[in-house]
Amino acid sequence: MYKKNRRNSSKFNGCSPLQLLNSLTGLKLAIAYFAYTQRCTQGNTNTVMKQTILTISLLIISNLIYSQEQAVMPNLKTVFKDSLITESRIGGISLDDCLSDWIEAFNFIEFDNEFFLKNDEELVLSIWSKNEKNIGGITLFSKEFRTIEGLSVGSEIKDIVKIYPDIEINLSEETREEYFSIVTQSNNKTFLIYIESSSGDKLGENYPNTFGPKTKEFNLDGIISRIEVFKR
Repeated sequence: MYKKNRRNSSKFNGCSPLQLLNSLTGLKLAIAYFAYTQRCTQGNTNTVMKQTILTISLLIISNLIYSQEQAVMPNLKTVFKDSLITESRIGGISLDDCLSDWIEAFNFIEFDNEFFLKNDEELVLSIWSKNEKNIGGITLFSKEFRTIEGLSVGSEIKDIVKIYPDIEINLSEETREEYFSIVTQSNNKTFLIYIESSSGDKLGENYPNTFGPKTKEFNLDGIISRIEVFKR
């Protein structure tokens, strides 16, 4: 910030802009060009110096911000390196990775022992740990990642059924959300595919009155809302 030059040249001692010209009849008024111009030149010089300093300061700040962005962007690209969802990783983040390494590399937002990653204004994914050392689970919110079969956040339920025709829909006792559970061949890692209906109603039909209810009867009018990969 800077203040405008509010100096009044009429208040400069001995240098009033209007001078009486002696020795001429009528005592006509004339402008004292030298003294007035000299002070304007000094004022302009000070203003130019201030503007120059301000410009240099802005350039330094811009370069610092640019350098920070360049330091972050290559790391962010490693997350999106192939946009693949497998039984053990989402993009470049894998189960059993050191949790602190990822937290330090990115501007993760911590909430309730879970760490969330955003790209601009989009929520990309979150990571969490059971032992506070290694990543035990990854939750995906972005549509930029896909399984080998082509499933992603936003995919329709009918696409899931084509790949897993005998799949059952589950109802969470805790959150009352509906999801598909896919246990991998290694039997210690799990996909949870959370789904939501376009109407907001439950998709499953005739849930049994048991703990962890599930059913093969469900409506296909819904999409994947998020995908979780975690160790059992």
